[in-house]
Amino acid sequence: MENLIDRDPASLVLRSPEEKEALSVVLQALRERQKGNVEGFAAALDERVVYHDVSLPPAKGRGEARARAEAWHRAVPDLQIAVERFVVQENAVVSMGRICGTLRGDLFGRPGTGKSFDLLFAQMSLVRRGRITYVRDHWDFATMMRQVGWVGR
Repeated sequence: MENLIDRDPASLVLRSPEEKEALSVVLQALRERQKGNVEGFAAALDERVVYHDVSLPPAKGRGEARARAEAWHRAVPDLQIAVERFVVQENAVVSMGRICGTLRGDLFGRPGTGKSFDLLFAQMSLVRRGRITYVRDHWDFATMMRQVGWVGR
């Protein structure tokens, strides 16, 4: 399967400059996140971004979103993001795919276990004036809890 995170946005069929810009910004943020470049990721975010990971209360503002990304990368330094499909409409970008990695450190107040996870995710982002203003991440937290050994099967 091709990982669309590696695709050039210009190679995708989009209807408008707004859609091209939105996809380009989201792709850059995903790439920086995967590389563990938290500052590069944060640069794609609006100062007042609301980053709603459905397993946690929303992170409000670039600083809180950056701190959440830092916590993920400390806990899962080998985080991989594989995007299987993008859906783009105007300034909204939906990314669907898989996230995987090895839980090396504490995350969500729970201990690192050294075990790997491989999960489905869907993320919806809104882009305005070249920055991400809103994100809603959906991912399979229950499966992660089982895969990393936080709960029994």
